[in-house]
Amino acid sequence: MIIDFLRLSAAERYLWMTRTVIPRPVAWTLSENEGGGFNLAPFSYFNALCSAPPLLGVSFAAGEGGGAKDTLKNIRRQKEFVVHIAPMKMLDALNESSAPLPYGESEVSRLGLATASFSDDNGGGDGDRLPRLRDCPLAFLCELSREISLHEEGAAEQFLVLGKIRKLYAAETVLAADAKGRQTVSAECADPVARLSAGNYAGIANFQSRRRPVK
Repeated sequence: MIIDFLRLSAAERYLWMTRTVIPRPVAWTLSENEGGGFNLAPFSYFNALCSAPPLLGVSFAAGEGGGAKDTLKNIRRQKEFVVHIAPMKMLDALNESSAPLPYGESEVSRLGLATASFSDDNGGGDGDRLPRLRDCPLAFLCELSREISLHEEGAAEQFLVLGKIRKLYAAETVLAADAKGRQTVSAECADPVARLSAGNYAGIANFQSRRRPVK
């Protein structure tokens, strides 16, 4: 079967891309609303892009009505955001946070999710304005590096936000040592949510390791 993308609508391309580029990591993104409170929403057009500088990329389609989504509005204004890698045990909360709420209504408060600072697990701080979700084992504190327009002329807006990582939080429960004794993150313990098509998700299963070949 050959699918000619030049003959497809944007919506049809989206369906085929999200059905075939699988699994995808999910950027469970926290940002600060104007007037206070925290917005929280998942995005699966997302990945690590560069190490020098350390950049994450999150792609934002237009929101309802064609305007910018709340998360993108907040990032543009505050220039900061937090990307969480949610574990499968938080899948229901992650899914619920995708519900369209009026701007300013906090998904964090609505879902009763506890927060903590990047300094410790007890809510103490060192000047960072944005917190992380306390029960999420991996979180990146990012500052806006740049924003890139991706959409074709006449198509719905789509923007790629590049976030420069300032801090990484990794819970003790997901830390491990690799074969060389270096500290790393156990994928099995982190059990990250992976996005498939539509409302389908997967966790870590049938975990396998391979040594990288050498000359």
